[in-house]
Amino acid sequence: MAYGVSSSLKDSMELRLRIIPQALDQISLIAYLGQSSGTRRDSSDHFSVTYVRGYLMLTWDLGSGVRRIFTSSPLSLRPSKAHYLQIGRRGRESWLYVDGIGNVTGRAAGANTRLDVSPILYIGGHKSRYFEALPHDLPLHTGFSGCIYDVELRTDDTVFPVVTMSSPATGRGVGRVPSQRVPSSLVQERCGLFELRPDLQTRIVQKSKCFVFETIRRNPAMHSYVADEN
Repeated sequence: MAYGVSSSLKDSMELRLRIIPQALDQISLIAYLGQSSGTRRDSSDHFSVTYVRGYLMLTWDLGSGVRRIFTSSPLSLRPSKAHYLQIGRRGRESWLYVDGIGNVTGRAAGANTRLDVSPILYIGGHKSRYFEALPHDLPLHTGFSGCIYDVELRTDDTVFPVVTMSSPATGRGVGRVPSQRVPSSLVQERCGLFELRPDLQTRIVQKSKCFVFETIRRNPAMHSYVADEN
């Protein structure tokens, strides 16, 4: 799902959300802000939150090189266990907070202080097939498998409850839940039921304040993942 958001996020922003991962070993995209150009070479500025085999990672580039920070330990994976995340940046400084683990901070390379991206926030995946248009190592990821809810984007002048007040700008594999439904064993209370879309990479449905994502087809180009601490 993609949502139009305030362009004031170029100077500073904080994203708040809760997640319930369905699988510990997934390498997946939770949230993404980037440029709208069609080629990866032209898409250096970006800000992404990913889930990599239990670890939460923040990767961003203000135009002078990629920087990455990640949690010191993996999340605990228990049925219906939600994790609260706060991810943000101001100028070159960024932070990643996960409840029960703590806060990690980092500084972008170079002298640039603005995030030059389109004001569209992607949640749980991206519109491009196999994420092939995304920069850095993001094409090695899939859509997030699990539940994402209570999504809120804050800037200096706006508090933007993404799920409840905004309309989707774009979406890949999004549809109404049909009469034939599949119950979610993870999130029956909060996320309810979701739709099977076997022809697409990810199945997604919005229910109240929640998104449920289930990966259907994995990226055939996915091999191994190496964390970049530089």
